[in-house]
Amino acid sequence: MQVVIDFTARALSVLLAVVPSPTPQGGAPIATPPPTTAPATSAPASTPTAVPARTAPPTAAATLAPSPTPVPTAVRPAAVAIVWHMPAAPSSDQSVRAAAIALSAPDTLGAIERALHAHPRARFSLTIDASALAGLQSAAEGDSALQTLVAGHLVGGARADLMRVLAQVPVLDASLAMTPAARRYRSLAAAAPLALAGQRSATFTSSDYVEFAGLGALVRLAAAGEPSSASDLSKNALTGEQAAAALTQLAAADRKALDELKQLAQAGQLEIIADPANEPILPLLIDGGGKTGANIVMVNAAADAAMLSDQALHAATALQTNAAGLYSPHGAYDDATATMLEQHHAAFALFSDRVLRSSPIGGSRAAVIAADTAAFHSYAIHAAAGPALASLFWSQDDGAAISVLPPGLSANAMGDRVTELARAAGARGGEILVLRIEAEGLWNRRADRARVVDALAAALASDRAPSTTIAQFVHAHPPTISSYGFAPAADAGNLSYWMGTLNQARMWTALGDARQAAGGDAALQRETTRAALFEAEASRWYLTPDMIAPQSEVDRLMGQFRALIAHIYQDAGKQAPSGIAPLTPEPTPGARPHQ
Repeated sequence: MQVVIDFTARALSVLLAVVPSPTPQGGAPIATPPPTTAPATSAPASTPTAVPARTAPPTAAATLAPSPTPVPTAVRPAAVAIVWHMPAAPSSDQSVRAAAIALSAPDTLGAIERALHAHPRARFSLTIDASALAGLQSAAEGDSALQTLVAGHLVGGARADLMRVLAQVPVLDASLAMTPAARRYRSLAAAAPLALAGQRSATFTSSDYVEFAGLGALVRLAAAGEPSSASDLSKNALTGEQAAAALTQLAAADRKALDELKQLAQAGQLEIIADPANEPILPLLIDGGGKTGANIVMVNAAADAAMLSDQALHAATALQTNAAGLYSPHGAYDDATATMLEQHHAAFALFSDRVLRSSPIGGSRAAVIAADTAAFHSYAIHAAAGPALASLFWSQDDGAAISVLPPGLSANAMGDRVTELARAAGARGGEILVLRIEAEGLWNRRADRARVVDALAAALASDRAPSTTIAQFVHAHPPTISSYGFAPAADAGNLSYWMGTLNQARMWTALGDARQAAGGDAALQRETTRAALFEAEASRWYLTPDMIAPQSEVDRLMGQFRALIAHIYQDAGKQAPSGIAPLTPEPTPGARPHQ
């Protein structure tokens, strides 16, 4: 049976015929070019010549009047939806996640908020995972691992995770970098990895922990442009009271960031897009991405994926007046994911356009054009009976290129590049250009990063690159292009990148076995079991076996993963198996599909 899919924009008029494959994920698109008609030809026009009179003297040959130069038609740039992506904090401890967002919010969120206030016509979207939103609320109330560390009560893995967060020093301008507070903070940040590695020469004392937290707060507030006393930055040591006072200032800045986030979201200038906590790979939880193979594990956790999505949608909707769309972590897509999002009433779904370009859509010119312009339109995905799911695809390559703009470029470089991309998309018939920018990308490694965000907002506020949010665009332009049958894929290679090796299969098997031992879907009814399951389903774990890092770091992360799996068994009153997810050398190293 053939399902006809129209991937085209009005200007392209490209029709793709798609034959669904028998695999669980749905159809594998095969493009067939539309019939073409040979262009009509016409006889060349004759050139007029002058005929001399018999009696008159010869005259010059007549010449044709020059044709007027056609006035080029102005190309209307595509509307631009900028989606800032704030990655999930790499910790299983919620208080550490609250500390991470507490330290970054005045700088990262603050720059976005100040730029929108300065340029009211600009629009931004923000993907921030549900646990970070909960952490920001806690941080605004002065409740995070930072306060616990200063009080001397943070120990074990949570303290180690917080030290890794504090060791990530933002780029400082020259005047701030030379202050005693910044120099002492950088010294502690440099010693933290050595102390975590067990080197005695870098052992932290209780006062070192206090100063690390307090100076980290002071320096980050100053880097974000938040008012602070010059006398605070002149200190190269802090007492417990002074560190606590610095954390109080940080909490006030976090409260301001949260309040402005709500204000801008309710005004429609900043769109919050739901992002499941810890950014799991949803298709792999649901049905293994619809794939089969030696290393494909059926976790049978579709209920988990649905609950994670519901929680994310609820957290985003609570901050704005309109229903929220959902960002599929890592751009991962398959038909079952689309069906789940449709059934759980996501206003729209956002995937990577690599989903299309990695699908077998055919090698015709029409098929290539359709895939290359996927980020220029909204689509109605028909993955199940009922209303279609409005979906958009961010431009993976363009967004990645912007995220790694060299810090040495001018502050206007990002805005200029987005303007060029909008014009190019408009010239190709594009209605919208969706760009995901990593909030912690290489472009952010500069002291004037807030100016970069401001210059981008200024460009979007002009007519050079009309600004929109995804929800506003979908509301004004309901999708008229229908699609069905994309193959499963993600923005970091295809789904085999996350479930494609023997060691990864062992980790997924350990998760699935523990979930089954805890009662399957019934395990979600117990809060402590559910929390451990959701933590173990975070995408970051499944990159561990092949990560480029010292063996000690791999062992540390695998130890944390195994502890989560053991907790699921213990919470169900069962004995955890010995040797959870053992790692062994892969039989075919280097065979991972990096696209």
